[in-house]
Amino acid sequence: MITLKEKIRAARKLRGWTQKKLSEKTGIAQTVIARYENGIIPFGKNLDKLCVALEIPKNSLSSQSQISEIKSGFNEIEFDRRLKKLRRLPPEKQKIVNDFIAIILGL
Repeated sequence: MITLKEKIRAARKLRGWTQKKLSEKTGIAQTVIARYENGIIPFGKNLDKLCVALEIPKNSLSSQSQISEIKSGFNEIEFDRRLKKLRRLPPEKQKIVNDFIAIILGL
């Protein structure tokens, strides 16, 4: 089962954002974002801010996600390589891929 910290990290990486970028989008300190990605559980307003910035429903952070299914066929290096490749696509193609991933993940 994919953990909350993995869901947050995966959603951030799918957007090509650094922790700093997510911090800027949410108003949550970068050190706090790092803590969430290391296992500290966000709650209250910070959880709401993460969901809004990452454009994901709150229940997707608290329930089993299909991210693990997508990543199951890749090792971490392969996953990161594919993300870098996606970032080099023209914006209109990135949008198509992001929309497709959102549909698969139910976002």
